[in-house]
Amino acid sequence: MRHDKNPYLKFKNEIVEILKDNFEFDIHFDFKTIIHYYHKEIIVSKDSIKFLILYKYRPKANIHLNDIGRINRISKYYSVQPVVVTNQEYRKKAIKLAEELNVLLTHKSNIKYKLLFCIKKEIKKIELENIEKEEKIYLCIYE
Repeated sequence: MRHDKNPYLKFKNEIVEILKDNFEFDIHFDFKTIIHYYHKEIIVSKDSIKFLILYKYRPKANIHLNDIGRINRISKYYSVQPVVVTNQEYRKKAIKLAEELNVLLTHKSNIKYKLLFCIKKEIKKIELENIEKEEKIYLCIYE
C-alpha cells in the first residue's frame, strides 16, 4: 500500500504537521515510526515537558480500555505524560480509566490546544512548588 493512500500514516502525518511548529520531536524515539505506520507512538516536548502521544486512527470503532492501559504503561517507562489522539470517540469505560490514570484524551482538531494548556498548567504547578519551598526556607530562617 502506498504511504499517501494509507489512512493510518496519513492521520499520523496530519498530527505531526499540526504539532511541528510548537513542539520538538524526539527523533530517537520516533525514528522508525516516520517510516513504518504500525508504530503508533511519538514523543514530543516543549519547555522540558514531554508527552507520549498514541495516535489511533480507527475507521469505525471507538477507543477501548486496552489502548488507555497500554499508553499508560509505556509512558511510565519513559516518564512522560500519556496522550491519546483519535479520529473517533472514546468508550465510557476508557474515559473513566483515563481519568484515573491521568491520560490525556483528545482529537486531532484540538491536540495542540490541549498540549499547550497542559504545559501552562504544569509550569504554574512548578512555580507554586518553588514558591512554597522558598516560603519554607524563609520560615526556617526566621524561627
